[in-house]
Formats: sequence, structure tokens, C-alpha cells
Amino acid sequence: MTPAPARRWITVQEAAEFTHLNPLTVRDMIARGIIPAVRLGRAVRVDLQALEKPDATRIPASKLKAIRRLC
Repeated sequence: MTPAPARRWITVQEAAEFTHLNPLTVRDMIARGIIPAVRLGRAVRVDLQALEKPDATRIPASKLKAIRRLC
């Protein structure tokens, strides 16, 4: 049995750069439950593996394009 890969937790800023979205948009998507994240004290961290999955944001690409235009 192989061990599960280690999780890599990234900041909201890093998640924004990874998804090409504004950090405020990423925070809004976290608040809405679209992007899974955890709070560690005052810090918010996003699981990079969750973002790498094709359905990570759970919203259609057309809506992502609309969100990006707003940023």
C-alpha cells in the first residue's frame, strides 16, 4: 500500500496566482465554498491538490472567464 501524497498548503495570494484570479475573488470563492480552504489562526490556506483537480473550482469555464473579466 502506497502512502497518500503529502498535502501542500498555499496562501490565498499563491492560489490567486495559480488560478489567475484576483486574491479578493479567491477569498470570495473560499467564503462561498467553491474553493476548499482551512483557517490556521488568522491565516487561510488552500490545498494545492484541490486546485490542481480539473473540477476544483466546481464552476464552468465560461463563468470563470466572466469572473476573470471582473477582476
